Amino acid sequence: YAVLLYFYIVVMMFIMRADRKWTQIIFFTLGNATMLVILLAAIFSRCSLSQLLEVIPIMVGGETEGHTGGFAYKIISYFPVIFNINNFNRFLIPVFFICIVLVLTLKKVPKVYFTCIALANTFIWIVLSLIMENYINHLMVAVNLCGLYFLAAYRKCRDLFWFMWLPGFFLSIIMHVQSNNGYYSIATAGAVTIMCSMIFICNGIKEETTDVSLRLCSIAFVVVIALQVGGELYIRSTGVFWEDGLTVKDQTELISDGPDKGIFVTKEKKDLYYRYYNDVKKYVSDDEKVLFLTDKSWLYLFGSYENAGYSPWTYGVVDVAVGMLEQYYKVNPDKEPTLVFVDSEFTDYLPRMEAAGYSIQTETENGNLIMTR
Repeated sequence: YAVLLYFYIVVMMFIMRADRKWTQIIFFTLGNATMLVILLAAIFSRCSLSQLLEVIPIMVGGETEGHTGGFAYKIISYFPVIFNINNFNRFLIPVFFICIVLVLTLKKVPKVYFTCIALANTFIWIVLSLIMENYINHLMVAVNLCGLYFLAAYRKCRDLFWFMWLPGFFLSIIMHVQSNNGYYSIATAGAVTIMCSMIFICNGIKEETTDVSLRLCSIAFVVVIALQVGGELYIRSTGVFWEDGLTVKDQTELISDGPDKGIFVTKEKKDLYYRYYNDVKKYVSDDEKVLFLTDKSWLYLFGSYENAGYSPWTYGVVDVAVGMLEQYYKVNPDKEPTLVFVDSEFTDYLPRMEAAGYSIQTETENGNLIMTR
């Protein structure tokens, strides 16, 4: 994305910058080249070029849980994901584009009518999102679409659209392609574009010619932004990430051991934590190279042993995960585990581990398995 973005910006400079474009391109290139040199220095301080070329296919290969279809499918599914994520996007998104079409075609109708509709639509969207979704990232989508309306209606700061808003939109597509989080990953890219959208809205409101329309639009904009910022603060201060319906008030149990010491969680989370904490501390010594076959990505933090996996999180499809591990150990033979901790929920891995020469040494009180060669 960074490489494509560089060439995109350079092309846009040629098209849109009549004066001093060569100076801007030179300095822009020098800045990017400096960051590239720093990145390459960090990479090649740890591996050779041949090693890098060997691991790149592994890094970008494989599959991710939840992915369906290939690149084309992800591109095609981008807009359906946005429309179908909830019960209101499909109705509120068209309102913005209808306003854009009407404000561009009905020249004799005062823009303020459509502007008020767009701002009201944004307000309704944020309220519904706060009530029905409770995710910070989702709140940014409405403001971004409202900003797009203001750009079309008032045609201010078009350079900002080409050089920042549109690259942010492309970033949302790439994040969707590379992630299995759907709308959440798409909305995350809104952090790039939302500042542009706020500028579009502010500059558009300044163009209103009457005191009444200026005051009306200004008040509506302040209310919308206050609701969005206030909503984000409320979600961050009371909500628990990725735990629908759970608030910080539900987290009443204090963890007193291990890496999570001092953190309040629910009783269920505390029981889960200690179920694995006790097993790992009892059966895994600090001098082991441990492969954790589990989706509890925090187990490796329980001690000072070496994590022998390419990731602390294990993919749920055995053939895919084992294939990735085989590639990883081929490139890094010194990382092969001396001990394998098999989560009680991941026993499907047993045949492949036994085929690799590992055998069960212990079954813990909680049903987890300890395997060694």
